[in-house]
Amino acid sequence: MSVNAVPYDVISVDVEKGCKKAERVCVSLQSPLEPLLYVGDASGNLHAYKTSFPTSQSSGEIGMKYQQQFKRMYHDNAQLMDAWSLWITLIDTKLTLVQLPLQKEIKLTTLEETKGTIFYSAHEAAGSLVCATKPHTLLVYDWSNKNAKLIPRITHDITDKGNGLTGIMCLSSDIAVLIYKRKTILFHLDTGRTLELPSEYRDPILYGGKISGTFPTLDDFFLVWKTQGALFHYDRSENSVQLIGKPIKWPQSGPPKDIVGHFPFILAAFPDSVEVYLSMENIQSIAIKGTTFMTSLLHHSRASTIHAPLSVLVANGPCSFAVLRMQALSNLLNDYLASSRYAEAINLCSSCPIEYHLPEKELQNICLKRALQLFDNESFPEAMDHFLKSNIQPQDVLVLYPEDLLPRSYHSLVKASILQAPKTPLVGEVLERALQALITFLMSIRTQYRSEAEKNGKKELTVLIDTVLLKSYVLTNHNGLVAFCNTTPNAADVGESEVFLRAHQKWPALLAFYKTQKLYRKGLELLEELQEINRLKHNKEPQLDMVEYLRTLNDTSLIFEFSRPILETNPMLGLSIFTHRAVKSGEPDVDPMLVLGHLKSIEITKPTVVTTDDEIPIEDGNALGIEYLTQIIYANPLSTSVVSVPPALHDELVYLLLDAIQQQVSLITKKKQSMAIFHIRVHMQKGRLGSLRRQLLTFLQAPTSRYHPERLLSRTPMEMIEERAILQANMGRHEEVLRLYLHEIKDATMAEEYCNDAYGSKVADASIYTLFLQTYMRPPPSKLAFSNFRLGSSSGSLSSIGLAFVAKFMLRHAATIDVATALELLPQTTEATALSSYLQRVMELQVEARRNSQIQMQLCKIENLHVRTQLHQAHQISVDIGAQSTCTICGRKLERGAFVYDREERTIMHYACQPSA
Repeated sequence: MSVNAVPYDVISVDVEKGCKKAERVCVSLQSPLEPLLYVGDASGNLHAYKTSFPTSQSSGEIGMKYQQQFKRMYHDNAQLMDAWSLWITLIDTKLTLVQLPLQKEIKLTTLEETKGTIFYSAHEAAGSLVCATKPHTLLVYDWSNKNAKLIPRITHDITDKGNGLTGIMCLSSDIAVLIYKRKTILFHLDTGRTLELPSEYRDPILYGGKISGTFPTLDDFFLVWKTQGALFHYDRSENSVQLIGKPIKWPQSGPPKDIVGHFPFILAAFPDSVEVYLSMENIQSIAIKGTTFMTSLLHHSRASTIHAPLSVLVANGPCSFAVLRMQALSNLLNDYLASSRYAEAINLCSSCPIEYHLPEKELQNICLKRALQLFDNESFPEAMDHFLKSNIQPQDVLVLYPEDLLPRSYHSLVKASILQAPKTPLVGEVLERALQALITFLMSIRTQYRSEAEKNGKKELTVLIDTVLLKSYVLTNHNGLVAFCNTTPNAADVGESEVFLRAHQKWPALLAFYKTQKLYRKGLELLEELQEINRLKHNKEPQLDMVEYLRTLNDTSLIFEFSRPILETNPMLGLSIFTHRAVKSGEPDVDPMLVLGHLKSIEITKPTVVTTDDEIPIEDGNALGIEYLTQIIYANPLSTSVVSVPPALHDELVYLLLDAIQQQVSLITKKKQSMAIFHIRVHMQKGRLGSLRRQLLTFLQAPTSRYHPERLLSRTPMEMIEERAILQANMGRHEEVLRLYLHEIKDATMAEEYCNDAYGSKVADASIYTLFLQTYMRPPPSKLAFSNFRLGSSSGSLSSIGLAFVAKFMLRHAATIDVATALELLPQTTEATALSSYLQRVMELQVEARRNSQIQMQLCKIENLHVRTQLHQAHQISVDIGAQSTCTICGRKLERGAFVYDREERTIMHYACQPSA
């Protein structure tokens, strides 16, 4: 390794006349040939020295020639602003400005409004200064080059008064860092908004320092904790604080005394050494003991105007100094490359992309060499990161791995690689770690090569990448194997992948791979194999995986073929294949009509067992069809498994139920020929016949049903009165429905509820209540037995029970029943006292309607009068239009034509110019 591959060497400094104890050094470069060093001591005095910059070849001491002393001119926050020609200090707690260069007779400019100042910070390039005073106030100033003075911008009250402020760093014209005892925040100098550090970096800090950033007007900042330090950047576009690189862990001796940024390095002063960091990595340790502080003597921003090596002044005693001279970065880069320190070379190039721009291929070659170094050291994740940066071809990286990982047909492609296989092959735990890193590498480039393959049609590399990825997932037992096999498209070699997955018994992954490759039959055959294995293991649901797989397919022939055995042995589980579909949105699904035909052809060997009377056992294909149609029709519309059901299938469900009912009737008839089979009320029907009738009635009454009642009525037996009444109701035959309810079922309450529902849903008008009375009072000739319940004799006089019901019905619906028709229907012998409540209610309703009509008429008259009054008032308004009057819209004169006057705005405009409403 080259001994010169270090960024800094040390030059001693000879101080002509010392001071008590140097606290800080400020450098003035107003005279580039003889820079002035202002050294502040513990007594608050400032000492001026002249010095010279070291040359690239010099090895002798650098002298510091004493000039003069300035009493009470130094403060811990004092700043030297070369661009402003100002020395800024604090005298009597007031901000004081002194013109540079400092002379024997000093003229002070004191800012009285800054009395009580405890901390301040200025940013030279941004032209801003922030000052914190004891009354918990922040004063913000802007530097005016034209007027050569500080101009107040804004004042903020610091809200967190109980948390003592210990420091300020002005990062730019609008952002400052406020350091408190227990927290550190960013403060927006214009709006007063605050921004916290990332959550893991909110512990109290020891101190902080500004580091020159990418832009001269925005600095980064370095924060020091007891165990670590970190560099941060404020991102204006996202209004966030971002960590740069990784934190630096301090040695056991503790944190550094001082931190200084010296582009592109960061220097940290420890008790026994000064450590140099590049991209947050330690690259040099300089043996200088007792360093108390460091100052950049010549930094990168002035390198273009002053031809001298960049250097840092180090204080290593009360008044003892040394200079750290930076080697030219181009020479340093060459030294790094010559000594195979590729990591430092890469960091140097990335830190100085503008100053030291290497050709892309050369930089990639360095990254490749670094990657091979890391791979040999078994740092596989870091090696893959550098392989990515080197833009190396994937087949070249695969040379480093065992040949068994590659597809057999691709060995020749890999043999032509620019790299060579390692002398010691990867095995065991090392191989597993290398494969895990390889997975990350291949996944990073997979999308890029797939896009290129789609453009040029060459798929060799995509096949290679996906096949190796699949094998790597298997060999590392990676939990992402199934997800990878599920990705579409997947270019892995089908034959090799199938053999490899079978050999390692990765059944879920193999199943997903078959599905991705659209090898559905192979997937189903694999599931059949697994079913047999599950049966041998006494698995309770060996067919469950097959069912879930079939739910996702839309190949009708395959679904029917492989669902048949499941439907025959486990009807409900097999039925879920068709009722709980999981086909992707937008893809065509199985036609429900074909599904119904398939289900009706099934011969069930193990019928379902029912536990309640309302359940219907699934014993044949027709029962399967009933259950299937019932589930998909009643399915929640928001469910993703719902299929579109045409009205023809609604009719088909009714036909299947009627056939099942007829089948039950035939069985009952064979056993009991003389007994009535159908009960007049469905809810009182017992047995399986009752379950079927209740299911049919529920479907006929369901709001989601879309059957054709006129087609189904002829198929419905006359004895099924309730069902026929629902069908008649859906056809709008109200009179026939009321006849069935009143004279067949003999339930007046049900008939009245039907009238209420029909009238409430606006299916019928108010005349339906009058129709109820007509049907009730005039039964058909075949129902005289029931009429005797209401009629006292053949003359038509109402019995007391019938009269009471009619009177109450007429009273309940007095507002809707036609009075004349209702009275005409009543027998002539009906006494008026029986109808007194009804007639009284009718009179009340008529009086109320007449009163409402009168009120409405009076309100209309009042409104008409109000409108006429407004019209009359509008007619009384006069508007003067002179020869110079203009339209408020277009600005032209109102010489001729119609015009409009806006009363609210009191403006005149042309009729054509008026804005649309």
